[in-house]
Amino acid sequence: MSDSGMSDFGASDVGMSNSGASAAGMSDSAASDSGPASSGASDTGLSDAGLRLVLHVPSPSGLDEVLVGRVSLTNESTEPVSVNGRLTLAEGDLGVTATGAGGVLEAGWPWPADSGLRTLELAPGAALETGVLLLSTPTSQPLFPAAGRYTLVATYDVGGGGRGPVVASEPVSVARTEPRTDAARADRRALQDRDVIQSVAAGGTMGTAGPSLADLAEHATGPTALLARLAGGSAPASGDEAGSEDPVAAAAALTAVLLPGDERREALGAALDLGRDARAGAMLRAEPTP
Repeated sequence: MSDSGMSDFGASDVGMSNSGASAAGMSDSAASDSGPASSGASDTGLSDAGLRLVLHVPSPSGLDEVLVGRVSLTNESTEPVSVNGRLTLAEGDLGVTATGAGGVLEAGWPWPADSGLRTLELAPGAALETGVLLLSTPTSQPLFPAAGRYTLVATYDVGGGGRGPVVASEPVSVARTEPRTDAARADRRALQDRDVIQSVAAGGTMGTAGPSLADLAEHATGPTALLARLAGGSAPASGDEAGSEDPVAAAAALTAVLLPGDERREALGAALDLGRDARAGAMLRAEPTP
């Protein structure tokens, strides 16, 4: 478990994140989708079609935690809009850059997905939302190599496959903190290991990651524990605090690593009773929420 304690939300539609509102893990109970300290609307992040891209990331967060963000694409126009439905890092149309101690690094996926284009219709006010794994670069190197403050920006190819247009979120400021206990420092080292990084992304054990995943599952909480258990082969069931306390947080973690069409989305969603929350259910189905 991170020594950074409770997490505050940054929301990209309000610029830099505010650390004054606290929430555990990925909870929205203390921070709405408009961010914890909205200072008014901004045209940044709004496309000509009236589509707004927003990146939400918990901050501060410890380097011993798997950082899972949420990305939402909202139709703020008065007419339905057809959009690209491949809102995932693995499929190549969603991108996130992190600027900080390591320079400018791109969040990425070890194995880009070769999937066909799919479209869906966003009604006025509807949003397509998913989790995003902010753990590594495309070469499985740590996205956050050191403690410090990072600026994150998300982009999305609304047409898909390089057809554009591309909409960008406003920047979000995220603080990554050093762990302060031996167990937390061990978890941090584990999350910098290539086999562990690839295991978390794959939702299954790769190479020699098994013991580290077991330790993470034991020490961690929230999305970190949920993803470690998924990767280690001990997926949680209903009542497991790692996945059931906050349905949206659990859905974000699962959708960050399991692509649409992966049968484990439905199975784990049912096991954790995530369908009790309409928003979490829509995320797992890769469907818009009204």
